Amino acid sequence: TATAFQATRRLGCELSAPIFDLAIDYQLEDLGGRTRLEQTSEVRFKSAAMRLIGLVMKPFMRKLTRQQAEQNFAELKRLAETAQDRAA
Repeated sequence: TATAFQATRRLGCELSAPIFDLAIDYQLEDLGGRTRLEQTSEVRFKSAAMRLIGLVMKPFMRKLTRQQAEQNFAELKRLAETAQDRAA
């Protein structure tokens, strides 16, 4: 479900699964010729047992998701710059 939208600036959404809900927000910021992409995410576990597991696993999951986001954003940047070069 979309939760926020500003053309060329922001996209927010929520996803729901049996075990958790996930809220994700992407924001683009113009840096004068460059663009910053920022992602924030929040996981809400639906059961007390999963919340406890989430607390224990939080440092590991934070590191893992940060590494994955860095890889994904690097690939997105590469693809965007390649498309821009082809269009020129």
